[in-house]
Amino acid sequence: MRFIASSRYNTKSLAMLNKALRKAWHNKLLAVLHGILWLFVASALLLFVLSLLFGLADSAAVWRNGVTALLLLLFLTMEDRIFGFLAKRALLPGTETAVTEFLTDEYITTTGAGKTQWKYSAVQCIAETSDAFFFILGKRSGQVYEKTSLQGGTVEEFRHFLEETTGKTIRTI
Repeated sequence: MRFIASSRYNTKSLAMLNKALRKAWHNKLLAVLHGILWLFVASALLLFVLSLLFGLADSAAVWRNGVTALLLLLFLTMEDRIFGFLAKRALLPGTETAVTEFLTDEYITTTGAGKTQWKYSAVQCIAETSDAFFFILGKRSGQVYEKTSLQGGTVEEFRHFLEETTGKTIRTI
C-alpha cells in the first residue's frame, strides 16, 4: 500500500507537535514542575486577592507577586503555542511544507530543501489528534502529517498501516 501526506509546519502545527512530544514522553520531571508551577500560581493569586481584600494593595511586593503569578499563568496556558512560535522561527528555509510518501519499508519526505529517506525504525512513538498524526523521533524532534491531506486510503487504513509497519501502538492525545 502507498500513502501520501503533506505537512505545513506553521505555528499551529508546531504547537500541536510540541504538545504531542510533551504528552508522548510522559516526562515525570516536567509533570512535577508543572504541578509546582500551578501550585505557585494558585497560591500567589490567592495571596494577591486576599491582600487586596485586606487593604495591603499598596505594597509593591503584593503587586510583583500578582504580576508574576499572571505571567506564569499565561505561560502555563500558552506553553505549546510559545514553543511552536519559537520552533517556527528556527525552521530552515524551504522546510515549511513537506510531502511524504509512505512505502512498506521506508518513507520519503520531500521539501523545498531536498529529499530525505527515513526508516520506520527511527520512529520512537506515534501520536494522533483529530487533525494529524505525529511521528516522535526523539525528545525534541518529530514530524506532522495532516489527516486532511492524506491520499491513498482512509485515515483508518493509514492508522492500521502505521501500526503494522512500525510495530507501535498509536497514542491518542
